[in-house]
Amino acid sequence: MSKKTCCASCAAQSLVLNAPIVPDALPPLAGDTALVIPVQFQGQPLRVEVAAWDGYEEHSGGRFWFDVQAVLGDQGVVASHRLTPPFDAAADFPVRLEVPVDLFNHPGFSELSYQVCADTGNCDNSDSVTIEIDHRAPNGDNPGDPLKFPDNLPAEGITEAWLALNGDRLEVTVPRWPDMEREDRVLFYWGTPFDAEPVAVLTITQAHLVPGTPITFAYSGDILREKGNGLMNGYYVLSDRAGNRNGRSPVVPIDVIDLPAVPDEFPAPVVPLASVDRLIDLEDARTGVVVEIGPIIDAAAGDLLETWWNGRQLPTITLPANPQWPQTVSVSWAILSADGFAGPVPTNVQYRWRRGNAPGEDSPMISFSVDLSVAGPNPEEPDPINPRLDLLVVKGLTGDNVLVAPDMNKDARVLVDLYANPRAGELLELHWGDHPQVAASYRVQVGDQPGQEIEFKVPWTIIDSVGNHPQLPIFYWTSNGVNRQRSRDTLVRVAVRQVEGLEPVTIPDANDYNYIACAQEPWNGVRVKIPGNAALLAAGDLVEMSWQLSLGGTGEQPITEHVYFPPHELSATEAVEGVILLMDRFTDLILPIQRREGSANISYRLTKQDGTPGIAPIKRLRLDITVPNCSRPCDGSGICNDPPED
Repeated sequence: MSKKTCCASCAAQSLVLNAPIVPDALPPLAGDTALVIPVQFQGQPLRVEVAAWDGYEEHSGGRFWFDVQAVLGDQGVVASHRLTPPFDAAADFPVRLEVPVDLFNHPGFSELSYQVCADTGNCDNSDSVTIEIDHRAPNGDNPGDPLKFPDNLPAEGITEAWLALNGDRLEVTVPRWPDMEREDRVLFYWGTPFDAEPVAVLTITQAHLVPGTPITFAYSGDILREKGNGLMNGYYVLSDRAGNRNGRSPVVPIDVIDLPAVPDEFPAPVVPLASVDRLIDLEDARTGVVVEIGPIIDAAAGDLLETWWNGRQLPTITLPANPQWPQTVSVSWAILSADGFAGPVPTNVQYRWRRGNAPGEDSPMISFSVDLSVAGPNPEEPDPINPRLDLLVVKGLTGDNVLVAPDMNKDARVLVDLYANPRAGELLELHWGDHPQVAASYRVQVGDQPGQEIEFKVPWTIIDSVGNHPQLPIFYWTSNGVNRQRSRDTLVRVAVRQVEGLEPVTIPDANDYNYIACAQEPWNGVRVKIPGNAALLAAGDLVEMSWQLSLGGTGEQPITEHVYFPPHELSATEAVEGVILLMDRFTDLILPIQRREGSANISYRLTKQDGTPGIAPIKRLRLDITVPNCSRPCDGSGICNDPPED
């Protein structure tokens, strides 16, 4: 750092100024001090930057301006920039200066510094840096001598067999040149005398500067194969650190006879499931995502195809003899889901063809999106069933996940706790067994909370159409508009569809005219037989007899409800042969008809062991408890001596 000033009397106020920065220069090599200006920057103004000095804002009070001036050797000031109030280091620095080409682009070394001059006329000088301008290429700006090839190279040319015997390489020696320096470069070419790009570059190190040290390079077999068969030319170009290049060395023509061809065109990979919509979603993941690689002309057995999915490598394909195209590589769930489930992720796919130890060639890259986001917990695998979704609970009248006779003809109430992080608009759809339609749905609302109880109503029509089932699977799907996933099954015992084919009761005590009259002594009870049916009834089933009293002989003027008698559990014999039950409520279920014509509607309901209900057809029984010449009905109380009133 420099504290030199232009005014000796002002030394007490001098600034401490670091050396300027030359952003386009190459730093000095170990043991050197000069910054090297590359050839590519020699034909344009030289950029110079000045950093803020300590106390810039504090020491600027009362100043009207500062001039920051680049100084180049004996030429003096070659660029200038004025700083004016308000003095703000963050806004003012770095100061950027440009030295015109005609002032700096001269071969040799120059000292570059800057000075800061205030409106008082006082100037402070910075430390300096040395810059080097080099216009001369290695070997005195002359082409090098021809490459030296192996003595055992066949006169007829290079063959695959010769390469196999020589380590699959063609080694050459570069003749030394007198002005060799560190970081000189040797650019090797193989092909036509006018190739634009080298096949390899060798950088000169300190070890190469030792006299007598050979400068060797080997064209690999892969380089030779890539360039193909025919007359090839080996040569080189010398370049120094600054980028000065001389002309090519004399070419050495060599025949290449029977090397296998190397592909030079590589079709872009294809992800079929993303070809139309440019999207891979969960449904695609369940189908199975693959990358297809189309025909590669001149590919050979043993060639490798290395595929990358968003930077993650997929299994490598080793081509067989006579490969079938397209070649296909599967994309695992681990790779598909590696970028998470937050939403659409930009995704790139590319493959690299490789043969032997050569670097290989990359295919064009394709791009699309992967979106595995879901409503509910993130899936652990592509399976649509996510075990982390809560199970449905069917709230039957007799217990959870049970629908039996009391639930018949009623909509089912189904509950589930809402998943974490619900978003308004997401949809839950409940499915009931194999019914083709959504049984019930719920759309998440603004303000819904995790764990909130969601209630569905499943219509009776759907329950009835699906029917009874000992373990009916029900579940729900969630959807965010892109992807769907579903819960595990809740198994529900459904026994609500009635047993068909039950036979009506018979009345063993009825007379031939289907009457119960005084002669049958109904005050002692009326026997009702429930017929057996081995196909419909079984031991353990419950039957409940019902009796409804009606005026008239048709049962169409009821004066009581259907009265159910206590359930009777069938034995195995009764299920086959039937059972006789006693209607023993004469006083309230027969006597109220008094001396009028009456009838009874008699049936029974069945509740099987699994809860399945059944209702038997009504049996109509005619009733007559009129006593001739008596004002009251027969009731078992004795002989009537009370004639009826006219």
